[in-house]
Amino acid sequence: ASGLLARGLLVAPFSLSVPAVDDFYVVCRNEMKSAPIVQLFIDWLFAEKEQADSRADAPVAGRIGSRRKRPALRVIGARTGA
Repeated sequence: ASGLLARGLLVAPFSLSVPAVDDFYVVCRNEMKSAPIVQLFIDWLFAEKEQADSRADAPVAGRIGSRRKRPALRVIGARTGA
């Protein structure tokens, strides 16, 4: 997302940034899970995570030690009924 922010294609509504340390979840109705727009969004999320992970693994001058890997992105469909 940082590239989109830099190009002005994505706007951060607040100046607040929170590092992600937990899993990410995509929740939608099961019948919407295969909709093209939902698949496009999920593909975009995975691509963004891949880019963020590759930047996080790149060596940085002055950094000592290893960085903890973030958990995988998970896609979970909502169950219908009770």
